[in-house]
Amino acid sequence: MSPRSQTVLVVEDNPDHQVLLRYVMQRSLVNTTPVFTDSADQAMAYLNSCVANEITPPKLVLLDLYLPKAEYGWQFLRHVKQMPATMRPPVVVLSVSREEDDIAQAYQLGASSFISKPIGQAEWLTYFETIRRYWWETVTLPNQ
Repeated sequence: MSPRSQTVLVVEDNPDHQVLLRYVMQRSLVNTTPVFTDSADQAMAYLNSCVANEITPPKLVLLDLYLPKAEYGWQFLRHVKQMPATMRPPVVVLSVSREEDDIAQAYQLGASSFISKPIGQAEWLTYFETIRRYWWETVTLPNQ
């Protein structure tokens, strides 16, 4: 894992899930700076500011699909898909949905991964350890 801090954009409208995500990120994604937004509009504005100001985009986006409606998540994925390739962060969809249509639509709109939200804290920690190993130690992304 890189010693310098990298940003993770978290798009989550549930305050309880934000607290949980912050907790597991502090333990599993050391040297990351989470940026929390609670709407697709806020997240799109953040990414637009990265592009406009030529700031390194987030290493990863964690997107709750239902914000509170899936259409907001779809809108966000469409927006990211239209960004310049070198500024386009990978998007991991975290959702309570296990619907095949939601999963297929997420990938069709450019999601890099789709993960059903776990129930227990231990499962969250395991998921985030896997996310860390994959996105920080395995793949190579532009501008990283």
